[in-house]
Amino acid sequence: MTSRDASPIKDIDKDKDIDKDIDKDIDSTTSFVGSVDNSGKAAIGISDTANSQKEAAAGPKDLEFFERVFKPYVNNIIRDSNIPPIRKITPERYDKILKLREQYSSDEIYKVFGIAARSDFLNERGRKHKFQATFDWLLEPENFLKVLEGTYR
Repeated sequence: MTSRDASPIKDIDKDKDIDKDIDKDIDSTTSFVGSVDNSGKAAIGISDTANSQKEAAAGPKDLEFFERVFKPYVNNIIRDSNIPPIRKITPERYDKILKLREQYSSDEIYKVFGIAARSDFLNERGRKHKFQATFDWLLEPENFLKVLEGTYR
């Protein structure tokens, strides 16, 4: 076995350690539900089985959780686009995310970021107008709905 062959195993071990750290941080009442949308992109839903269904639909209400889990997941969705990556989940952003979660599922929220990442218009590739969407722009309720409804495909 060469050192080249051994490196993937080390990478897998690192991933397992990261997964263990994330698992420790998430309490036992939080679960993830995975799905794949029509584009083949994975979506992770978040539910809290200890509370009412409405609270479960809203997901964890922990700013630190959104910083550790939501931010990297969204950054992964938008990584190949011109949308700037999220650097920090501020209390204001956190509040906007929670308000969106009151009206939309996790799948719909992640779907909006996927649509935005593939949209020519929202990535400065429009024919007539150049516009670059940002995370904050996408969190605005009226912009969020327009993207979800397909206005900017």
